[in-house]
Amino acid sequence: MADISLLLSLLAVDLLAAVSPGANFVLVTQAAIHRSRRYAASVALGFVTTNLVWCLAVLAGISALFKLATWLYGAIKFTGGSGFHILAHLLLYRTRRCR
Repeated sequence: MADISLLLSLLAVDLLAAVSPGANFVLVTQAAIHRSRRYAASVALGFVTTNLVWCLAVLAGISALFKLATWLYGAIKFTGGSGFHILAHLLLYRTRRCR
């Protein structure tokens, strides 16, 4: 019974995070305005898929693994952050070059 309440609380927090506007909302809105509706739907589907994969990973015990191997958690955070920064710089460079 405790597992069900834990899952329901995870679901509630996840739904609250999903409905609150943030960077995802801005990106989907920008995609809808500057590109096509189909492209914006693809972006939104990508966010939903990523969220589902993350929830399944948490349920599979990835969070317990990160608690045991804190270096792995740090490495994944660093890799993800580095990838995001590289992507942001490439997009900014491309935008500046187009003007």
